[in-house]
Amino acid sequence: MIETLRHTEAFEFFYSLGDKRNYIKVSKQFKVSHTSVYKWSKNFKWAERVITRDLKISKRIEREVIQNIMEEKKNFLEILKGQIRKVVRDNGDGKEITIKIENQSDLLKTIETAMKLMGDGDGFSDGRPVDITIISAIPRPLLQEKVITISGETKK
Repeated sequence: MIETLRHTEAFEFFYSLGDKRNYIKVSKQFKVSHTSVYKWSKNFKWAERVITRDLKISKRIEREVIQNIMEEKKNFLEILKGQIRKVVRDNGDGKEITIKIENQSDLLKTIETAMKLMGDGDGFSDGRPVDITIISAIPRPLLQEKVITISGETKK
């Protein structure tokens, strides 16, 4: 049996019914017997076509969702990087960074969030863990700020 335009239209109608798909609705719509619709379905592999199309749509939706998530992560990471850049200055020795902030908790949360966005939350995206250690927190009442030094080195 060769699939005609009528058969294709019947399949498209069948597919459009979604969770309420059944041959009775197709037979009523196309004014044919239930047996004819059953034969069309079998000969033109409607069940397989439904699965194939659903998988294709699911994969497309998944790609779009992942793309949207990655774009949001990228945007959020840029915001975090900007916030960190506002408070970071290099000491020049390449190993330590001095950060002027209002509280330690905010800093650690910002760094942890940035690390989670760049990897799986446990370290860099290549699997190396990150060791963030508060070396000192020196209150300076005259300056009304805290200076916190963190190690920028990683451990394997």
